[in-house]
Amino acid sequence: MDKIFECAKGFNSLLETQYYFTIVSNRKLENIVLDFEKEDFRHISGLHYVDDISIEQNPLKLYNAVLDGGLTDDILAKSRKYTMLNREGGSIQERVETLRELEWYLDRSDIIRIFKVQDFGSRIRADFFIEATNSIRKSTVYIFIRKRLEKDSYVIVSFFKKTISYRGQVAYWMMKKKVARDKEELLYKNPNYMEKGKL
Repeated sequence: MDKIFECAKGFNSLLETQYYFTIVSNRKLENIVLDFEKEDFRHISGLHYVDDISIEQNPLKLYNAVLDGGLTDDILAKSRKYTMLNREGGSIQERVETLRELEWYLDRSDIIRIFKVQDFGSRIRADFFIEATNSIRKSTVYIFIRKRLEKDSYVIVSFFKKTISYRGQVAYWMMKKKVARDKEELLYKNPNYMEKGKL
């Protein structure tokens, strides 16, 4: 099975999922709702950088082309930009391979830290970034998120393996839960955290 197809199929399973994060930054409690839309896939996967071969550029049409089999690993392999290393030391191809495990990194990482992005810390336009580690695969990823322009939820704007370190202001997890198809799952709760209206 094509890795790009597996990647899109995994992303498709998140379309009805929301993550609710409560964090503390600068002694201030902040609530983050992370959600997923089909149009997000092109940017998260890095396929917007692939402009040296003819592929669909419309985010929704590109997403559908991957799921319909119109955009495959063999087609993407013809792109030099898809396989070449970028300034962070990885490639778009490697990002796609790792992105297949996005849900795992958000759900069950052994170590997961969150930082508030500082102006001098990254060229990626984001509000926060999450550093998540998978000890079984001995890999760590960065997940950059930003508030959507049109609504109050957040979107993943970049996702890739950690090859260099990014700097940010440390924030602290208080609560992390996942809501998928009306099923709520508490992924983490700080012993000192109490939700409003709950004991």
